[in-house]
This record gives sequence, structure tokens and C-alpha cells, in this order.
Amino acid sequence: MQLFRKEILWLGDYYQVGVENVPFPQIAPGYLLFDALIKNKAFEIKFLERYLYFIEDVFDPTRVEDILQEMIDKIGIEWIKHEETWPYYKYYDTWILILNDMSLFNEERNQWIKPHIEELLENAREE
Repeated sequence: MQLFRKEILWLGDYYQVGVENVPFPQIAPGYLLFDALIKNKAFEIKFLERYLYFIEDVFDPTRVEDILQEMIDKIGIEWIKHEETWPYYKYYDTWILILNDMSLFNEERNQWIKPHIEELLENAREE
């Protein structure tokens, strides 16, 4: 299993990259409000600063990897009991592959998206 579309950034009418072949709806209702708010310079800067914070801190690849490893450690112990009780459910290896894909996706997405947000923020501050 592999997670796709890590190189897509769609922020309503404000900014889009990598969406050429993605079937987004013509108008996403949640973005009508966003499109209006992002026209306010103070909101734009605050939004981009907050987005950058999430990229750098909340979704920091090391932090995400630590969280996933903690899940593996905790759930892995319970998985043994689970397989003893229900031996016909053998999905541990698949689960580990999914978590590894999540970690790789986060790391690659983080490296790809951060320069876009930094550039948008720099441009917003200069205007």
C-alpha cells in the first residue's frame, strides 16, 4: 500500500499546485468562506504562519515517527493477545506497512509543501 497525492496543495482560489488531474468539485462550500477571509492581509499572514507552525512542529517527521513507533510498541503487545484469541485475523504485517507508508508520506509531504508555504508567507509579508 502506498499513499498518493502528497504533492497537491489546494487552498481554494488562493493557491493551487498539483491539482490539474484531481477531480475537485467546482465549488467546495467550505472554501467560499476561506476565499473571502484570505483576502484580508492580517488573516492571510496569520493563516500562513499557523500552517507553517503545523508543518514544522505538529507534523515534524521525527515527532510523527515517534508517535507511530509508540503506537507500534503499545498496540504490538496487544496484537499478540489478539492473534491468540482470534488466530484467523492476521493483519499485523499489513498494519505495520500502513504505518510505514504514513511516516514516509508525512516526511515527503513535509519536504515538498514547506517551501510553498514559506514563499507564500514571504510574499504576503512584502505586500
